[in-house]
Amino acid sequence: MSSKKPSGSSGPEGLIHELQNMSSQLGIRPGLSNMGVKEDDIDYLCNNAIQDLCLVTNPRTVTIEDIKRLYYEAL
Repeated sequence: MSSKKPSGSSGPEGLIHELQNMSSQLGIRPGLSNMGVKEDDIDYLCNNAIQDLCLVTNPRTVTIEDIKRLYYEAL
């Protein structure tokens, strides 16, 4: 990743841009489906995620439906 700041990009948007650029340069395609995750895996992933202890300190209440929606969006 370049150490110089991209022109016109700063803050979170600049970071997102740099990460997308770096991923592209490394040949990493976006999306969980490109990493082998299938729709059939989502229930299993959701059940594991809802049991994660990190949810205890999450500032928002998260339901399994919320997690499922995120996984589908990330496919």
